[in-house]
Amino acid sequence: MSERAGDRGRVVVTDINTRFLDAIVGPNIEVRRHDIVSDLLEEAEFDVAHTRCVLLHIPERQQAIERMIAAVKPGGWLVLQEFDSQSMRPATPIIPSEHLLKTATVMWELMAARGVNLQFGRELYPLLSSSGLSDVDAKGHVSVWRGGSVGARLWRSNFDQLHDAMISSGKLTEQEFTEDIARLEDPQIMWPSPIMWTARGRKR
Repeated sequence: MSERAGDRGRVVVTDINTRFLDAIVGPNIEVRRHDIVSDLLEEAEFDVAHTRCVLLHIPERQQAIERMIAAVKPGGWLVLQEFDSQSMRPATPIIPSEHLLKTATVMWELMAARGVNLQFGRELYPLLSSSGLSDVDAKGHVSVWRGGSVGARLWRSNFDQLHDAMISSGKLTEQEFTEDIARLEDPQIMWPSPIMWTARGRKR
């Protein structure tokens, strides 16, 4: 995006914690510590506003979308990318190699209890359509994740992060967790990825 903006443009990259962004440097890049829910943005300033796998974690997601729309110039674009983790669950009775991990089920339950909207990607199109934007469009992408793949490593990272909470919930044993971690390394086991929805709309 920095290259596309060139010398005449700028890119503002924001997060509530910039530890993964501070290494990004460029003459037209600004890294900003910013909370999309509580911190102000410039109004009618940007040609594009974009988020990826952020809003599903924010209970005030509608407020965040409204704030991003306000930050876009007339004629500019809002582009949102979010997961739907519930519409493409493994179909083990039909495809035995698609294994529904108990750890994944418990993880989803825990995330939902914490306010994460696990199907938010699917809601993007109607949300943008009702937000006064034009040229609204949405597309979903699904791939197969095998054991040992990048997708499996993503799940492993999520499992490790929520390990203590899942075990202490009483819904998952340490042995079940360990067995599912082993399955994540088995290339004979596969899962459909969550649907990554990309939705966009143009500000009038």
